[in-house]
Amino acid sequence: MNWLPPMAKRLAAAVLAAIYLGLAFVAGASDHPPLAAVVVSLAPMAFMAGLFVWHQSGWRRALGLVAWLGAVVFLVCRLPALVEHVATVYFLQHAGAMGFLALMFGHSLGRDHARALCSRIAAFVTPEPLDARYLRYTWQVTWVWTLFFLTMLGLSVGLFFTGQLWLWSLLANILTPALVGGLFVAEYAVRLKLLPDRPHMDVRQTIQAYRSFRQAHR
Repeated sequence: MNWLPPMAKRLAAAVLAAIYLGLAFVAGASDHPPLAAVVVSLAPMAFMAGLFVWHQSGWRRALGLVAWLGAVVFLVCRLPALVEHVATVYFLQHAGAMGFLALMFGHSLGRDHARALCSRIAAFVTPEPLDARYLRYTWQVTWVWTLFFLTMLGLSVGLFFTGQLWLWSLLANILTPALVGGLFVAEYAVRLKLLPDRPHMDVRQTIQAYRSFRQAHR
């Protein structure tokens, strides 16, 4: 879509994201979701997994592609059975992601504020050294993200195992992405208020900084 203007690209991305989240909600909220909803909602995950494998090198790429193709063929052959258990697949994905992120952020919380994950990300993209006040703030932000992911994990487990599938699907497929975006915006607003004399990244730059940090520390 390189021929589209930037605003049109963002609008198209927003529409596609809304369609995907809507189909994912339908697929996760029903015991017998439509086959089309299941296929379309799982396709982006398969695509991202394939893209990750493709960016490997040497034997890792070859082995990964074989495993990826095998997984895709297996899923296609087992689509009827997958439809019956797609909510479980989504639950494992959502709960696993929330648990992993909570562990990743929480594990970095210690006595040294500079070792907190958000502190390390800020130091990675900021040219000048960060002072103690800024590092304490980024440590607190890391704590907030840890608590957020733990809360999402607890709600996901509670709603799924009490049989509230539509509420669970609403949480996993609609509210979680919205709340993540809202937390980024809220953190940016708080940072502007508490540290007005510091250089600031906006929400888009903050997300890009996190991606760059993860790629550099693989």
